[in-house]
Amino acid sequence: MMRPAAAVHHTLSPVLIPEHWGSRGKEATRRRRRRSPIIPVLTVAALAVLPFIVYVAAVSNVAHIGYHIYQLTQDIAVLESEHERLQAIVSSLRAPERIEHLAVTRLGLQPPRVGQIAALPLSPIAMRHAPPRPLGLWERLGAYFHRSEAAAAEPPR
Repeated sequence: MMRPAAAVHHTLSPVLIPEHWGSRGKEATRRRRRRSPIIPVLTVAALAVLPFIVYVAAVSNVAHIGYHIYQLTQDIAVLESEHERLQAIVSSLRAPERIEHLAVTRLGLQPPRVGQIAALPLSPIAMRHAPPRPLGLWERLGAYFHRSEAAAAEPPR
């Protein structure tokens, strides 16, 4: 047997109807729904524990920075002693007696004899040249940034 397409099929669903809605209609719903006390308790506990967590994190960060500063201080001391050692080596390598000894022993050079050194007089044209003009700001900056690292490390004489 076939049902007609226009026939309506009704199903029944259980519905809970409150006994008394009250004046606003929400009292019965409020009475049935009770809130769990866990959320307020967890909120209070988190607010009580949070300052301690922040304090421990701050102390830990301070300790970490302190150890880092201590390590950097030790590194500075090592680098300063290395710098002093290298300065001593540089001064010994620049000693005129050492340079003269190397020139004589390794290169076979001799001190100049009496007739080998001559002083040449300057021409009047060379003497008339004006002293060089002082460098401007851009020239000084250019000279500063284009100097080599070896020239930058040289002490002024």
